[in-house]
Amino acid sequence: MNSDSPPEALPLAEALLAWSDPTLLATIREEEAKFAPGELERLDRDPLHSITDRRMQPRRSRVIHLNDNGPRLAPLRRAWDSLLNAFLSMIEREEVVLAGRMTKPELRAKPETLPCAWATELTFDVRGAAVFVGEHRYVGVVATRRVLPLAAVLMTNASGQVLTEPGDGPTDLLEALTRWTDLKLVEQVRVEERGHTRHEMSQVFWPLLSAPGELARPQPNSWMGGHPSFGLLDTSWSLLLADFRKRLLRGEFHLVGVMTVRWSPTVGQFDGLVKLGPGCCQAANLIMLPTP
Repeated sequence: MNSDSPPEALPLAEALLAWSDPTLLATIREEEAKFAPGELERLDRDPLHSITDRRMQPRRSRVIHLNDNGPRLAPLRRAWDSLLNAFLSMIEREEVVLAGRMTKPELRAKPETLPCAWATELTFDVRGAAVFVGEHRYVGVVATRRVLPLAAVLMTNASGQVLTEPGDGPTDLLEALTRWTDLKLVEQVRVEERGHTRHEMSQVFWPLLSAPGELARPQPNSWMGGHPSFGLLDTSWSLLLADFRKRLLRGEFHLVGVMTVRWSPTVGQFDGLVKLGPGCCQAANLIMLPTP
C-alpha cells in the first residue's frame, strides 16, 4: 500500500485481533482453556475465537450467572479488561479511530466518526460490532488505524532537544506512574503483588503492575488461612502515589484531560492541588506530559 492509500478499515472484532498485543490475546486463550468446551457460552461469555462470528443484535451488557463461578471467571475478566483497556488507549492516542452508525437515541442512516476523547466512556459489544457511550448506540462499527504526524508525538526540552525515548512524550496515567516515579517504589508494589494469587489480586482496587504469570500460584488448602491481607500492598501503593504527587507538585510533568462532568471552581486546595468534592469533576482521556 502506498503512502497515498487511505488507511485500512477493519470490523471492530478483526481490528481488536489484528492490532492488539499478542501476549494479551494469549493470556485470554490461556484462561479460556481452563473451561470445558461450551462452558463459557453457558456462562454467556463470548470465547475469543467466536468474536468475528457477528451477532446481529448488539447487547450492552450480559447477565452472568456467577454463583460459584465468580472466582473462576475473575482471571478471564481481568484478561479481557487488559485487552480492551489497551485498545482504548490506542483510541485515546488517536492511533485508532472508530466509526459507526447511530441507532439510539435516534436512528441515523450514515456512519459517523466517534471522537477519540470519548475513549474512556466507551463500552464494547465486540461480537455485535457495536459501541455504547452514554445513551448512544453505534452499530456496524469499524476501526481505522493511522500513523500520527511526527509533530504530534515529538516534544522538545528547553534546549530544543527532541525527546523520543518511551515515556518522554505524552503517555497514559498508569505508564507515567511507573516510568516517572522512584523505581524502587514501583518494584516494591510488584514485590507485594507477587505474594498474592491472580484470584486475590482480582479483589483489590489497585491496577496490576506485575505480569499475571509473575503472581503466586494457589496452594492446596490455602482457603483455610482466611481472607488475604493487603495491608503491605496498600502501604506500598500509598508511598508510590505520594512520590507521584510530589513530582507533580514540583512541576516535573502535568496532566491533560477532557472534562466529562461539570464542576465548580470554588473548591478547596490541598497541597497545591485542587481538591475535588464528590461529583465535582471527572476527567477522561487523561494523559501525562513531561515539563520541558
